[in-house]
Amino acid sequence: CKAGELDLVMLDQSTLVFIEVRARSNAVFGSAASSIDRHKQRRIRKTAAVYLHQFRQHNHRICRFDTVCIEHHDGRGKNRLNWLKNAF
Repeated sequence: CKAGELDLVMLDQSTLVFIEVRARSNAVFGSAASSIDRHKQRRIRKTAAVYLHQFRQHNHRICRFDTVCIEHHDGRGKNRLNWLKNAF
C-alpha cells in the first residue's frame, strides 16, 4: 500500500507477527539488524495498522514485530540467519 510493504505476516499461536526480512552481503554499511532504523520501524508500524484495518478479523490479536536478519559470512556461500523476536 502507499504506507509501505510487509515482508511476512504470520501467526504464532494467537499472536499476529509482522516480520521484516533484511540481508547484508557484508558489514561495510552495517549489519542487517542495524539497517532497520526508527524511520523504517515507524513505516512498518504504519503499514501494519493499514493491514489491521483491512483484515479486521485480526483486530483482537496481540501484535509483535520481528526481524529476520541474514548475514553473509564467507566466500563459500554460507549465511547466518538470526530471528529477532520483539525486535522493536
